[in-house]
Amino acid sequence: MRSSLRRLHRSGFTLIELLVVIAIIAILIGLLLPAVQKVREAAARSSCSNNLKQLGLGCHNYHDANGFLPPGQIRNEWLTWAVLIMPYIEQNAAYQRFDLQRRFNEQPNPSPVNGPYLPDDPCPVNIKTFFCPGRRGVDVGYSKNDSPQGTGVTFPARPGGLSDYAVNQGSNNSNGTMTNTTHIKAIDSSGAPFSGNFADTAPAGVKVLSYKGQVTLQTIPDGTSNTFMIGEKHIRPNSRDGKNEDRSVYSANNANNFSRNAGVNITSAGVEQTFRIVPSELDQADTPFNNASFGGPHSNICMFVFADGAVRGLRKDLSPGKISGGTIVPGILHLLAVRDDGQPTTGYE
Repeated sequence: MRSSLRRLHRSGFTLIELLVVIAIIAILIGLLLPAVQKVREAAARSSCSNNLKQLGLGCHNYHDANGFLPPGQIRNEWLTWAVLIMPYIEQNAAYQRFDLQRRFNEQPNPSPVNGPYLPDDPCPVNIKTFFCPGRRGVDVGYSKNDSPQGTGVTFPARPGGLSDYAVNQGSNNSNGTMTNTTHIKAIDSSGAPFSGNFADTAPAGVKVLSYKGQVTLQTIPDGTSNTFMIGEKHIRPNSRDGKNEDRSVYSANNANNFSRNAGVNITSAGVEQTFRIVPSELDQADTPFNNASFGGPHSNICMFVFADGAVRGLRKDLSPGKISGGTIVPGILHLLAVRDDGQPTTGYE
């Protein structure tokens, strides 16, 4: 009987043995966590790369159908590239609900500002291809404060879909790959030709009948493999999910909704601008022009699709260039953003 009791007692764990097992498990978890995080990051980067590949293919298919790359916007306050390429990224149903002739805030079937969102309202729709899974998903909500002022009218706020990607408009909004339109033909609400200023002063009811994009794959002198089209956009943390530069990607009410700049620039008023790849998702408003710069959630790199359709991760520390004595000295990032700088670009991967 005693022997049996002794054998039963010896089959259990002592406190020391239990502590040792717990310590070993903690060490193993500590070793595994970084590996798990790396796997998750690799998966997010792969999904992001696939999104950009689809967006690049959509831009090429749009080019084939129209003879030019999709413009960043139809016109100030009207719709953007994100709507124009919908039929080419398998989103034709969403595209059909938009009226390309009307400004964003005059789209049909408006929903109440705070919902419920009507099924025929084209604007409050988030498309998975426009979101990097390393940052967020499609359930983040919609824009909150898109309400521009036209001549004699303030349009109601119009919620709309968001995006983690933006088109490249170069260093000065005109020398990138997906710039604004030309040859605009428009009419006012009476049907008479409209040739006024579209920038915040076009009256209600103006319709754009036709337009052309400025850039084709053949008019990128630096080469399609040396110039990027679309990249991850930096969003300041306090501007996330529908505010400021993270308002609807379908709306051209503000250039920061749908586009980004890269490199260095001197404005006509003499203002010196530097657009870098923002190194951290936590980078707030301390550095000027963060709200107009590229940047993403991946470690060390920001993802871009180039005009040749290739997706590349660019180092976040690529030099945008500098301004010395009133002269622009371009860095590698500037050269990759500007379609016609005429200089070679190497050593950026």
